Amino acid sequence: MYTIGIRREDKNLWERRVPIVPDHVERLVKEYGATVFIQPSTKRVITDEKYVQAGATLAEDLSKADIILGVKEVPIEKLIPEKTYLFFSHTHKGQIHNMPLLQQIIEKRIRLIDYELMTDEKKKRLVLFSKFAGYAGTIDGLHALGHRLLALGYGSPFLSIGMSFMYRCVADARLDVTRSGQVILDDGLPKALGPMVFVITGDGNVSRGALHILKCLPHEWIEPDKLKSFAESKDFDPHKVYLCQVTAKDYIVKKDGGVFKSEDYKENPDKYESIFHKKIAPYCTMLINGIFWDSRYPQLITKTQIKQLAETKNLRLLSVADISCDINVIYTQTPKENQV
Repeated sequence: MYTIGIRREDKNLWERRVPIVPDHVERLVKEYGATVFIQPSTKRVITDEKYVQAGATLAEDLSKADIILGVKEVPIEKLIPEKTYLFFSHTHKGQIHNMPLLQQIIEKRIRLIDYELMTDEKKKRLVLFSKFAGYAGTIDGLHALGHRLLALGYGSPFLSIGMSFMYRCVADARLDVTRSGQVILDDGLPKALGPMVFVITGDGNVSRGALHILKCLPHEWIEPDKLKSFAESKDFDPHKVYLCQVTAKDYIVKKDGGVFKSEDYKENPDKYESIFHKKIAPYCTMLINGIFWDSRYPQLITKTQIKQLAETKNLRLLSVADISCDINVIYTQTPKENQV
Protein backbone atom coordinates (compact mmCIF):
# COMPACT_ATOMS: atom_id res chain seq x y z
CA MET A 1 0.00 0.00 0.00
CA TYR A 2 1.28 3.46 -0.90
CA THR A 3 1.87 5.95 1.89
CA ILE A 4 2.17 9.55 0.71
CA GLY A 5 2.99 12.74 2.58
CA ILE A 6 2.26 16.31 1.50
CA ARG A 7 4.66 18.93 2.89
CA ARG A 8 3.74 22.33 4.25
CA GLU A 9 5.68 24.80 2.07
CA ASP A 10 8.15 26.75 4.19
CA LYS A 11 10.88 28.15 1.95
CA ASN A 12 9.18 31.53 1.49
CA LEU A 13 6.71 33.30 3.77
CA TRP A 14 4.29 33.90 0.89
CA GLU A 15 4.37 30.38 -0.59
CA ARG A 16 0.82 28.99 -0.72
CA ARG A 17 1.05 26.51 -3.59
CA VAL A 18 0.28 22.79 -3.33
CA PRO A 19 1.77 19.81 -5.20
CA ILE A 20 -1.59 18.03 -5.51
CA VAL A 21 -5.21 19.08 -4.90
CA PRO A 22 -7.98 17.28 -2.94
CA ASP A 23 -9.33 15.61 -6.09
CA HIS A 24 -5.96 13.91 -6.54
CA VAL A 25 -5.99 12.80 -2.91
CA GLU A 26 -9.44 11.29 -3.33
CA ARG A 27 -8.29 9.31 -6.37
CA LEU A 28 -5.16 8.09 -4.60
CA VAL A 29 -7.20 6.89 -1.62
CA LYS A 30 -10.15 5.35 -3.47
CA GLU A 31 -8.55 3.99 -6.63
CA TYR A 32 -5.10 3.01 -5.37
CA GLY A 33 -5.71 2.36 -1.68
CA ALA A 34 -3.07 4.92 -0.69
CA THR A 35 -2.78 6.49 2.74
CA VAL A 36 -2.19 10.24 2.49
CA PHE A 37 -0.78 12.37 5.30
CA ILE A 38 -0.71 16.15 5.05
CA GLN A 39 1.07 18.63 7.28
CA PRO A 40 -1.40 21.22 8.63
CA SER A 41 -1.08 24.75 7.24
CA THR A 42 -2.93 27.98 7.90
CA LYS A 43 -1.79 29.65 4.67
CA ARG A 44 -2.04 26.92 2.04
CA VAL A 45 -4.23 28.02 -0.88
CA ILE A 46 -6.53 25.03 -0.21
CA THR A 47 -7.68 24.49 3.37
CA ASP A 48 -6.75 21.48 5.49
CA GLU A 49 -10.44 20.62 5.81
CA LYS A 50 -10.82 20.02 2.08
CA TYR A 51 -7.91 17.59 2.10
CA VAL A 52 -9.37 15.77 5.09
CA GLN A 53 -12.74 15.53 3.35
CA ALA A 54 -10.95 13.97 0.38
CA GLY A 55 -9.44 11.28 2.61
CA ALA A 56 -6.14 12.72 3.87
CA THR A 57 -5.01 12.60 7.51
CA LEU A 58 -3.49 15.65 9.19
CA ALA A 59 -0.03 14.84 10.52
CA GLU A 60 2.86 17.08 11.52
CA ASP A 61 5.28 14.15 11.31
CA LEU A 62 5.63 12.74 7.78
CA SER A 63 8.11 10.02 8.72
CA LYS A 64 5.40 7.39 8.13
CA ALA A 65 5.20 8.35 4.46
CA ASP A 66 7.20 6.50 1.83
CA ILE A 67 6.79 9.28 -0.75
CA ILE A 68 6.80 12.97 0.20
CA LEU A 69 5.51 15.66 -2.16
CA GLY A 70 6.34 19.36 -2.11
CA VAL A 71 6.73 22.31 -4.47
CA LYS A 72 9.85 24.28 -3.53
CA GLU A 73 13.17 23.08 -2.11
CA VAL A 74 13.03 21.31 1.25
CA PRO A 75 15.14 22.91 4.00
CA ILE A 76 18.13 20.66 4.64
CA GLU A 77 17.33 20.15 8.30
CA LYS A 78 13.86 18.87 7.42
CA LEU A 79 14.94 16.16 4.99
CA ILE A 80 13.93 12.72 6.27
CA PRO A 81 16.50 10.01 5.40
CA GLU A 82 15.74 7.16 3.02
CA LYS A 83 12.51 8.62 1.61
CA THR A 84 11.40 9.38 -1.92
CA TYR A 85 10.87 13.11 -2.47
CA LEU A 86 9.23 14.97 -5.34
CA PHE A 87 9.89 18.73 -5.62
CA PHE A 88 11.65 21.37 -7.69
CA SER A 89 15.21 21.08 -6.35
CA HIS A 90 16.94 23.54 -8.73
CA THR A 91 20.10 21.43 -8.69
CA HIS A 92 20.36 19.75 -12.09
CA LYS A 93 22.29 22.64 -13.69
CA GLY A 94 24.76 22.62 -10.83
CA GLN A 95 23.26 25.69 -9.14
CA ILE A 96 25.88 26.49 -6.53
CA HIS A 97 23.43 27.77 -3.91
CA ASN A 98 21.67 24.39 -3.81
CA MET A 99 24.70 22.08 -3.84
CA PRO A 100 24.54 21.64 -0.04
CA LEU A 101 20.94 20.45 -0.49
CA LEU A 102 21.97 17.94 -3.15
CA GLN A 103 24.84 16.71 -0.98
CA GLN A 104 22.48 16.07 1.93
CA ILE A 105 20.07 14.25 -0.35
CA ILE A 106 22.91 11.93 -1.35
CA GLU A 107 24.19 11.45 2.19
CA LYS A 108 20.71 10.71 3.55
CA ARG A 109 20.12 8.14 0.80
CA ILE A 110 17.08 9.99 -0.50
CA ARG A 111 15.58 9.25 -3.89
CA LEU A 112 14.87 12.62 -5.52
CA ILE A 113 12.37 12.87 -8.36
CA ASP A 114 12.75 16.42 -9.66
CA TYR A 115 9.66 17.73 -11.47
CA GLU A 116 11.91 19.65 -13.83
CA LEU A 117 13.41 16.40 -15.16
CA MET A 118 10.20 14.42 -15.61
CA THR A 119 9.71 13.92 -19.37
CA ASP A 120 7.75 11.76 -21.78
CA GLU A 121 9.25 9.44 -24.41
CA LYS A 122 9.87 12.47 -26.66
CA LYS A 123 11.81 14.25 -23.88
CA LYS A 124 9.03 16.80 -23.45
CA ARG A 125 8.63 18.02 -19.89
CA LEU A 126 5.54 16.81 -18.07
CA VAL A 127 5.49 19.17 -15.08
CA LEU A 128 6.21 22.84 -15.58
CA PHE A 129 5.15 26.15 -14.10
CA SER A 130 6.91 28.28 -16.72
CA LYS A 131 3.81 30.07 -18.03
CA PHE A 132 2.72 30.83 -14.48
CA ALA A 133 6.27 31.90 -13.65
CA GLY A 134 5.94 34.35 -16.52
CA TYR A 135 2.73 35.71 -15.01
CA ALA A 136 4.16 36.06 -11.50
CA GLY A 137 7.59 37.35 -12.47
CA THR A 138 6.16 40.05 -14.71
CA ILE A 139 3.65 41.19 -12.11
CA ASP A 140 6.39 41.39 -9.48
CA GLY A 141 8.63 43.21 -11.96
CA LEU A 142 5.97 45.84 -12.64
CA HIS A 143 5.49 46.26 -8.89
CA ALA A 144 9.25 46.76 -8.51
CA LEU A 145 9.29 49.22 -11.42
CA GLY A 146 6.69 51.36 -9.67
CA HIS A 147 8.81 51.54 -6.53
CA ARG A 148 12.00 52.20 -8.49
CA LEU A 149 10.33 55.13 -10.25
CA LEU A 150 9.11 56.41 -6.90
CA ALA A 151 12.67 56.29 -5.54
CA LEU A 152 13.70 58.43 -8.52
CA GLY A 153 11.01 60.95 -7.67
CA TYR A 154 8.30 59.86 -10.10
CA GLY A 155 4.83 58.65 -9.27
CA SER A 156 3.43 56.14 -11.76
CA PRO A 157 0.42 53.85 -12.31
CA PHE A 158 2.70 50.87 -11.60
CA LEU A 159 2.54 51.72 -7.90
CA SER A 160 -1.00 50.34 -7.85
CA ILE A 161 0.16 46.89 -8.94
CA GLY A 162 0.73 44.49 -6.03
CA MET A 163 3.04 41.51 -5.70
CA SER A 164 1.75 38.40 -7.44
CA PHE A 165 1.07 36.50 -4.20
CA MET A 166 -1.46 39.18 -3.23
CA TYR A 167 -3.90 38.21 -6.00
CA ARG A 168 -6.44 35.40 -5.82
CA CYS A 169 -5.97 34.48 -9.47
CA VAL A 170 -4.34 35.62 -12.72
CA ALA A 171 -7.57 37.31 -13.82
CA ASP A 172 -7.50 39.58 -10.75
CA ALA A 173 -3.87 40.52 -11.43
CA ARG A 174 -4.56 41.24 -15.10
CA LEU A 175 -7.49 43.44 -14.10
CA ASP A 176 -5.17 45.49 -11.88
CA VAL A 177 -2.62 45.81 -14.69
CA THR A 178 -5.41 46.80 -17.10
CA ARG A 179 -6.57 49.52 -14.70
CA SER A 180 -3.01 50.82 -14.48
CA GLY A 181 -2.95 50.78 -18.27
CA GLN A 182 -6.04 52.95 -18.35
CA VAL A 183 -4.27 55.52 -16.18
CA ILE A 184 -1.34 55.43 -18.63
CA LEU A 185 -3.78 56.10 -21.46
CA ASP A 186 -5.38 58.98 -19.59
CA ASP A 187 -2.43 60.64 -17.88
CA GLY A 188 0.66 59.26 -19.58
CA LEU A 189 4.07 58.30 -18.15
CA PRO A 190 6.89 60.71 -17.24
CA LYS A 191 8.17 61.95 -20.60
CA ALA A 192 11.53 62.84 -19.11
CA LEU A 193 12.30 59.13 -18.80
CA GLY A 194 11.94 58.55 -22.52
CA PRO A 195 9.96 55.70 -24.06
CA MET A 196 9.02 52.99 -21.56
CA VAL A 197 10.51 49.94 -23.31
CA PHE A 198 9.90 46.41 -22.00
CA VAL A 199 12.29 43.82 -23.43
CA ILE A 200 11.26 40.18 -23.19
CA THR A 201 13.88 37.51 -23.90
CA GLY A 202 12.85 34.15 -25.31
CA ASP A 203 9.77 32.81 -27.05
CA GLY A 204 8.76 29.90 -24.83
CA ASN A 205 6.16 29.44 -22.10
CA VAL A 206 7.80 31.95 -19.74
CA SER A 207 7.75 34.75 -22.31
CA ARG A 208 4.20 33.86 -23.36
CA GLY A 209 3.15 34.16 -19.72
CA ALA A 210 4.93 37.51 -19.45
CA LEU A 211 3.21 38.83 -22.56
CA HIS A 212 -0.18 37.70 -21.24
CA ILE A 213 0.35 40.30 -18.50
CA LEU A 214 2.10 43.03 -20.50
CA LYS A 215 -0.57 43.07 -23.21
CA CYS A 216 -2.98 44.43 -20.59
CA LEU A 217 -1.11 47.73 -20.92
CA PRO A 218 -1.61 50.07 -23.90
CA HIS A 219 1.34 49.06 -26.06
CA GLU A 220 3.10 49.13 -29.40
CA TRP A 221 5.59 46.58 -30.73
CA ILE A 222 9.14 47.55 -31.68
CA GLU A 223 11.33 45.24 -33.77
CA PRO A 224 14.76 44.54 -32.20
CA ASP A 225 16.58 45.92 -35.24
CA LYS A 226 14.65 49.19 -34.97
CA LEU A 227 15.02 49.64 -31.21
CA LYS A 228 18.08 51.92 -31.36
CA SER A 229 16.69 54.31 -33.99
CA PHE A 230 13.32 54.43 -32.21
CA ALA A 231 14.82 55.28 -28.81
CA GLU A 232 17.13 57.90 -30.25
CA SER A 233 14.43 59.60 -32.34
CA LYS A 234 12.52 60.82 -29.25
CA ASP A 235 9.36 60.32 -31.29
CA PHE A 236 7.28 58.35 -28.84
CA ASP A 237 3.90 58.45 -27.15
CA PRO A 238 4.03 58.60 -23.30
CA HIS A 239 0.48 57.25 -23.23
CA LYS A 240 1.63 53.74 -24.07
CA VAL A 241 4.51 51.35 -23.39
CA TYR A 242 6.67 49.68 -26.00
CA LEU A 243 7.28 45.92 -26.19
CA CYS A 244 10.31 44.30 -27.80
CA GLN A 245 10.70 40.52 -27.82
CA VAL A 246 14.17 39.18 -28.56
CA THR A 247 15.55 35.70 -29.19
CA ALA A 248 19.11 34.51 -29.68
CA LYS A 249 19.21 35.51 -33.36
CA ASP A 250 18.64 39.13 -32.33
CA TYR A 251 21.65 39.50 -30.01
CA ILE A 252 23.99 36.55 -30.61
CA VAL A 253 26.65 36.90 -33.34
CA LYS A 254 29.38 34.64 -34.61
CA LYS A 255 32.83 35.70 -33.46
CA ASP A 256 34.31 35.31 -36.94
CA GLY A 257 31.60 37.48 -38.49
CA GLY A 258 29.75 34.56 -40.04
CA VAL A 259 26.00 34.08 -40.25
CA PHE A 260 24.07 33.08 -37.12
CA LYS A 261 22.62 29.59 -37.44
CA SER A 262 20.47 28.27 -34.63
CA GLU A 263 21.59 24.62 -34.84
CA ASP A 264 25.25 25.57 -35.07
CA TYR A 265 24.84 27.89 -32.09
CA LYS A 266 23.37 25.05 -30.02
CA GLU A 267 26.18 22.69 -31.01
CA ASN A 268 29.08 25.18 -30.94
CA PRO A 269 28.14 28.00 -28.54
CA ASP A 270 31.82 28.84 -27.93
CA LYS A 271 31.97 30.26 -31.46
CA TYR A 272 29.39 32.92 -30.63
CA GLU A 273 29.11 35.98 -28.38
CA SER A 274 26.37 38.26 -27.11
CA ILE A 275 25.98 41.87 -28.24
CA PHE A 276 22.96 42.43 -26.03
CA HIS A 277 24.87 45.18 -24.20
CA LYS A 278 25.28 47.09 -27.47
CA LYS A 279 22.09 46.38 -29.38
CA ILE A 280 19.36 46.00 -26.74
CA ALA A 281 20.34 46.97 -23.19
CA PRO A 282 20.96 50.73 -23.76
CA TYR A 283 17.33 51.20 -24.83
CA CYS A 284 15.59 48.97 -22.29
CA THR A 285 13.56 50.26 -19.32
CA MET A 286 12.56 46.87 -17.94
CA LEU A 287 14.09 43.51 -18.81
CA ILE A 288 12.04 40.33 -18.45
CA ASN A 289 14.30 37.31 -18.82
CA GLY A 290 12.68 34.04 -19.84
CA ILE A 291 15.47 32.15 -21.62
CA PHE A 292 16.97 28.79 -20.73
CA TRP A 293 20.71 29.05 -20.15
CA ASP A 294 23.64 26.92 -19.12
CA SER A 295 27.35 27.63 -18.75
CA ARG A 296 28.24 26.52 -22.31
CA TYR A 297 26.55 29.59 -23.77
CA PRO A 298 27.51 33.29 -23.82
CA GLN A 299 26.12 35.34 -20.97
CA LEU A 300 23.26 37.62 -21.95
CA ILE A 301 25.01 40.59 -20.35
CA THR A 302 27.82 40.80 -17.80
CA LYS A 303 28.37 42.92 -14.73
CA THR A 304 31.27 44.67 -16.45
CA GLN A 305 29.13 45.55 -19.46
CA ILE A 306 26.39 46.95 -17.23
CA LYS A 307 28.95 49.02 -15.34
CA GLN A 308 30.30 50.42 -18.62
CA LEU A 309 26.79 51.36 -19.75
CA ALA A 310 26.19 53.13 -16.44
CA GLU A 311 29.51 54.98 -16.54
CA THR A 312 28.82 56.24 -20.07
CA LYS A 313 25.25 57.20 -19.09
CA ASN A 314 23.76 54.69 -21.51
CA LEU A 315 21.91 52.59 -18.94
CA ARG A 316 18.13 53.17 -18.88
CA LEU A 317 17.37 49.90 -17.10
CA LEU A 318 15.15 50.41 -14.04
CA SER A 319 13.75 46.95 -13.33
CA VAL A 320 14.73 43.33 -14.03
CA ALA A 321 12.35 40.38 -13.75
CA ASP A 322 14.84 37.53 -13.96
CA ILE A 323 12.29 34.72 -14.17
CA SER A 324 14.82 32.07 -15.22
CA CYS A 325 16.98 33.16 -12.26
CA ASP A 326 20.21 31.32 -13.10
CA ILE A 327 22.10 32.74 -10.14
CA ASN A 328 25.54 34.23 -10.85
CA VAL A 329 25.29 32.93 -14.40
CA ILE A 330 23.10 34.91 -16.82
CA TYR A 331 23.84 38.48 -15.76
CA THR A 332 26.46 37.94 -13.08
CA GLN A 333 25.11 41.07 -11.40
CA THR A 334 22.30 38.98 -9.89
CA PRO A 335 24.14 37.44 -6.91
CA LYS A 336 21.26 35.55 -5.33
CA GLU A 337 17.62 34.72 -5.69
CA ASN A 338 15.13 37.14 -4.19
CA GLN A 339 13.82 36.05 -0.78
CA VAL A 340 11.83 39.21 -0.02
